[in-house]
Amino acid sequence: IHHPPDDPVWQDMAALATKHEAKYGASYKPHIRARNAWHFAREFKKRGVSHIHIHFANRATHTALFLKKAGFTFSFTAHAQDFMVDLANDDLLREMIRKATFTAAVSDYSRALLTNICPDAADRIHRVYNGIDASQFPTAHPGGSPGEPLRLISIGRLIDFKGFPVLLEAIATLRDNHIP
Repeated sequence: IHHPPDDPVWQDMAALATKHEAKYGASYKPHIRARNAWHFAREFKKRGVSHIHIHFANRATHTALFLKKAGFTFSFTAHAQDFMVDLANDDLLREMIRKATFTAAVSDYSRALLTNICPDAADRIHRVYNGIDASQFPTAHPGGSPGEPLRLISIGRLIDFKGFPVLLEAIATLRDNHIP
């Protein structure tokens, strides 16, 4: 992607990338984040987007810091592994929290960690559980008639962290108890 040298937005993004490389290191790839932000800023403006919400506290939220230079606001949802392991940089996380309109945490535990990292933004860090309020939906009755097999669906990445081994054990228990 060609970046015109006389574009003030690109100049601001490039300056931030240089600052981030010095502060956080080249492994955070700030120049790539700046380039991606510059590209997406044009696309978002064409579509009338003014605010971006990112669903993980990682590279995409880092990119949002550069989008802010183009006039966008952003928010993000922090889970656990994304900011504790994948990002693994409290200073960068603190910068992301401070620049965000708000930060959502998926649990009280994660909110407490984030608030501890960035106490001056505690009023903008909110716990929002992932999931749905099951009481808002009718009770499901598996199988339409007796003897009809129980049907399950599970969607997610096939990694241990998502609990698929537990699901397979549960299905084996159903089978062992002669539940079709």
